[in-house]
Amino acid sequence: MTESRKWLLWLVAVALVLQVALAGWGDLYNETDGQYAGAARVMAEGGSWLIPENNGVPRLVKPPLLVWLMAGSMEIFGINEFAARLPGALAIVAWVVVTFLFAARLGGPQMGFVAGVVLLTSLGTATLGRIVQPEPLFSLFLACAFYAFLRGNETNWKGVIGSAGWKPRFWFAGFWLAIALSCFVKGWHGLVFAGLIVTVAGIADPGIFTHRDQRSNSGASHPRFWLQFFAAGALIIAALNLPWLLYVEAKFPGFLWHFFIDETLGHAIGSSAVATGYENVPRWQFLLLHLAWGFPWSFLVMPAAICWLRDRGNWQRPEGGWALIGAWAAVTLGVLMVAGQRQDYYGMMMWPTFAIATAWLLTREDNRLGYRLLPLVFLIGIILGAVARSGLFAGDKSPTQMATAWSTLGGFNATTWSQLGTGMAVVCAIGFMLTRMAARSRLNGFGFVAAAAALSGVGAIAGVALVAPYFSQAAIARHLAQNAPTARIAWDGPVDKGSSLLFYAPGRMGLIDQNPAQDFCVRKFDIARDTYVTSVETMRDFLAGKPLAVVANRERLKQWQKRLPGAQIFEAGGYVVFFKLPTEPSPPPR
Repeated sequence: MTESRKWLLWLVAVALVLQVALAGWGDLYNETDGQYAGAARVMAEGGSWLIPENNGVPRLVKPPLLVWLMAGSMEIFGINEFAARLPGALAIVAWVVVTFLFAARLGGPQMGFVAGVVLLTSLGTATLGRIVQPEPLFSLFLACAFYAFLRGNETNWKGVIGSAGWKPRFWFAGFWLAIALSCFVKGWHGLVFAGLIVTVAGIADPGIFTHRDQRSNSGASHPRFWLQFFAAGALIIAALNLPWLLYVEAKFPGFLWHFFIDETLGHAIGSSAVATGYENVPRWQFLLLHLAWGFPWSFLVMPAAICWLRDRGNWQRPEGGWALIGAWAAVTLGVLMVAGQRQDYYGMMMWPTFAIATAWLLTREDNRLGYRLLPLVFLIGIILGAVARSGLFAGDKSPTQMATAWSTLGGFNATTWSQLGTGMAVVCAIGFMLTRMAARSRLNGFGFVAAAAALSGVGAIAGVALVAPYFSQAAIARHLAQNAPTARIAWDGPVDKGSSLLFYAPGRMGLIDQNPAQDFCVRKFDIARDTYVTSVETMRDFLAGKPLAVVANRERLKQWQKRLPGAQIFEAGGYVVFFKLPTEPSPPPR
């Protein structure tokens, strides 16, 4: 067995433990978790596989590849959290492998192993990587595309004649196939980002687009070759994406305009239209959060990067793979900084560039300063954990409606903060000891930091599972299944804010006082409009004795107590449910 395969097998084994083995830990959240898992549940239980569905309404904001994979997983493993998260977990494992391969081509198997470990054990991978959303799969396919492009052009960058053979064409076909799959996961973002990144890389290193002829030994660009290159790409992308798009357009005329203009372009420009109006992450928060998503490696590598820039940072024109890495990072960050709509998880697609750059620095720098800095970071974590355990951060405002990681830290009760603080203090104490050992070790400092990073990731997963009642109605659904199994659920909010009910509760739920025009299919085709109910109708049905359960945010407890006298109440984290199954119907309100 070669050294490269040994490194890779170790990396895959650890990735399977951290990602797949822990995939079933914790309830699914609202927002994307519930929306994708709810649509997959409908498919797995006999619904249409061509038209994903949420609450009786076609979910057409994204192509269906992720939902298909989840539905297939649920048919094999059942309707549970593990099956819902498994496709994303496997995508993370493959993403780490591709990062290893990319880095190994640039600097050898040791650098590949370090890059894979950095990506796998970063805090962002442990937390955002567990969210049921397109990003892990989308990021995987983009990484595959750039690796295939690297291999296809590798002979040019090494100055070896003979790239006119079948191997470059094989890799370039893989490049286009990966882009096509990224589009079928998230939309046309994959084509746009890949096109911009390859273009910028070609500007940095014109040799990328110089096709060498095996017979003439010419380094000139050959129009015929590149015409075939782009024609093949157009055919592959069209063959994989157009059938579904055209099928949906035939069933729901106007879908393509909605998909490309309202949804895709609307997010890019930050449209305030009802179909695209979402809370945004400010630029400074986005950047600062990525310091946290790279933890602990972001704190370890900063001193090494500063030393390299100071002592050895003679800027040279990047070539080959490094031009691609630089363009990958610069274009992604630049686009997200100017885009009108951004979320903290949008940056996942560029995380392999951080891992590869970190691996390059760590395999070249002694970085004693970084190893001495990390224990201080974990020591601060111990202090913060102790403060959190005291309940100082506890608040009365529920964080259920918070849209970003930055803003979800407020609103937990004292008990939750005590549990979080205890766990954080313990994890950081062990991390402190490990990084102290790293600071003293001259041979295996990286291994100690990797162990501390992996432990931090597991602690973060535990924390995400602990606070699930604030962001998931799983406990509400389980309580209703035991105490009011026939009750129809009415949710006091938009469907995305209560989407975990789509996965955990059977049947459709009513949406109280919501605007049906926010959904394309409801607005234009009047589909499932009966799920939109008013609070007055809900009160009347409840007091008339119909089997009904009203679920609301905790802040709405007093309002609904006045509206639904005599209701039984169950609270779980940030949510509350009102239910009553009387034997005699109560008189309706006048």
